[in-house]
Amino acid sequence: MPKDITGVIGIIVVAFFSIFVSVNFQNEGTRQNDLVSSMTSSVQQAAIQSFDKSSRVQRGLVKIDTSKFQTNFKNDFKQNTNVNLSKTSFKFDYLKDGENVKAVRVTLTDDRGQKYTATVAVDVNDN
Repeated sequence: MPKDITGVIGIIVVAFFSIFVSVNFQNEGTRQNDLVSSMTSSVQQAAIQSFDKSSRVQRGLVKIDTSKFQTNFKNDFKQNTNVNLSKTSFKFDYLKDGENVKAVRVTLTDDRGQKYTATVAVDVNDN
């Protein structure tokens, strides 16, 4: 009888541990997916909102105001995200062709020290 109880208790402990690990893994995956999708949509919105409309005199050319982009991104990200972040830092990298911005990469470092990256290429058709 005592061997049966020990075996049952062992199986229960292993089952609870397995459930705990799988739930924790799922929560972390959902958190990461939500952060990346929020960043991607915020980067795209901020790029569109930051177009310098006075630069549209030449076909196929668009300029992005970098300071306006950073402000718009931070505001959009704050509105779009559904993950509680206590402390974040952003790093903005711009791929430039002369004075024109061709692409923007935003790297977010969260309160756990993990880095998430989102990139948007500014695509303006020549026609």
